[in-house]
Amino acid sequence: MTLRCILFLFSALDEIVLSYVTSIAEELTQDDVSGFDGDAFVEMLTAYLPQADNIEVGDAVRWMTGLANSLRNAKKHGTIIKKKN
Repeated sequence: MTLRCILFLFSALDEIVLSYVTSIAEELTQDDVSGFDGDAFVEMLTAYLPQADNIEVGDAVRWMTGLANSLRNAKKHGTIIKKKN
């Protein structure tokens, strides 16, 4: 996936998609990432954002695994700022 494609997807994310991606990343910080269904993830993104059809499943898995690892490390080191309700 090119940087241009990633930037486009981030710019197209709205609150619903962002909530979905965030919830999946949160789940992956607590569970074994080997159970992550990359096909279902890309299918969901593509249903909401047709432009996501260009995303390879392997790229999505690496992206979400990296995001989950970053989140896990941030939690471990206390560098996450929690949203106030």
